Amino acid sequence: MSTLLGLVLFVSGSMVVADVQLVLNNRIIGSVNAPVSRPDGSGAGAGVKAQLVLVKQDGAVVPLSPSTTFRRSSPAAAYFVNGVVVTVAGVRQGETITLRLRAWEGDDFATSSLRGESKDFEVTNNGGVHNLIGLKEFKLVAQKQPSP
Repeated sequence: MSTLLGLVLFVSGSMVVADVQLVLNNRIIGSVNAPVSRPDGSGAGAGVKAQLVLVKQDGAVVPLSPSTTFRRSSPAAAYFVNGVVVTVAGVRQGETITLRLRAWEGDDFATSSLRGESKDFEVTNNGGVHNLIGLKEFKLVAQKQPSP
């Protein structure tokens, strides 16, 4: 019986999955500084949303919730999001996940006339809450709208 219990503990211990908590904030002093700007160089600001996506091994992306908006308290703050915590379920301890930050003006990223996204970056589940170390700045780009 004790051998069976030990086997169950060993097997279950090697397959432990957990939730990874990510601080969706592109400005954390001493840790993350990844401003998002408009084509004219000003901050993303009012009317722009941001969302992390999980990038799967096959390149497919899975939107993560919640999304957030950009700060509006000053022109200097407009480059940075209002921070939120995003949880990714089912990530094994020590597992590395690939993420991308998307930002857009309008209803959704796919149909937005102004949008952009970061280069992919990785976060390893070491337990606890993770800042977005490796996130780099990017610009929103005007998208061609289809002719009527």
